[in-house]
Amino acid sequence: MHDAPDVHGVPDVHDAPEPRKPHGSIDRALLAAFALADLGKLSEAKAALAPFGAEMGPVERPAPVLALARLADHTGDTAAALALLEPLIRAKPDLVPALNLAGYLLADANQRLGDAERYLRHARELAPGDPAILDSWGWLLLRRGDAREAVRALDRAARFAPLEPEILVHLAAAWAADGAPLTAAETLDRATALGPTPAVQKRIAAMRQTLPTRCYDSVMKRWILGGVLLATGCKNAPSEDQCKQLLNHLVDLEFRKAGAAASSDSMKSEIAKQKAAVSEAKAAEFIELCTKKTSKSRIECALVASDLDAVAKCDEAK
Repeated sequence: MHDAPDVHGVPDVHDAPEPRKPHGSIDRALLAAFALADLGKLSEAKAALAPFGAEMGPVERPAPVLALARLADHTGDTAAALALLEPLIRAKPDLVPALNLAGYLLADANQRLGDAERYLRHARELAPGDPAILDSWGWLLLRRGDAREAVRALDRAARFAPLEPEILVHLAAAWAADGAPLTAAETLDRATALGPTPAVQKRIAAMRQTLPTRCYDSVMKRWILGGVLLATGCKNAPSEDQCKQLLNHLVDLEFRKAGAAASSDSMKSEIAKQKAAVSEAKAAEFIELCTKKTSKSRIECALVASDLDAVAKCDEAK
């Protein structure tokens, strides 16, 4: 995580006198610089930070150098941000915000992951339990292909900072990589509900495109809102138990189609909980329509179907 001034800002780095006394704090100036940059006024954004003396260098003025690096990151210029951060880290090797931001940016770019680990490991030693650092660490683990450990780290980060949507987006990516697309989708819903920035909203939208259709969405679409098995005017109605069996069977097939494969006992438990939640949420509505508008023969056909394509063929039967 890297863009919220309250999490990765530039406080506690005022260990040298200012060259002149600017109006307001550097954190406030950084917020103003972000706003100017968003309007395409990059020169003015940099000018907003100029009174704090970044030109004096990382040794004398670490806080404004870090602020400029954060501004470069905000505008998507990772190379410029790292060009400021790494000399700053050499000058101030225990500066946690710089370590964290540099490590995150390298991990996010999937570059020099060894350096990213070195920066983030030292940041964790200096500030254990910091959710921003846990978030960056989890993102690094995910980049290295360790999705299970990434989920653990990012889940901890999200628990420590439950109002940070960017952490939830990272956690969703980890869940998806770990074979739990439904949990990933639900995590994205949580992030959206927090009112994220436009940049984070774009990441959420992009990630949704990579996820399979969620079970409860497809169940509603296929079986409740005019799905393949519904047929009005059927006299040979199924029993409520048969409809319950059908719902559970359809949920199982949807999960298989979504690729929700369990690779461990914990994952089996997670998938079982997800299936139960979907069935419970849709049971009353589904069963009411099933018993009233679906023929018994089609229910029996669907119950022995091995996949959703086979279920669809039950609707073709006369």
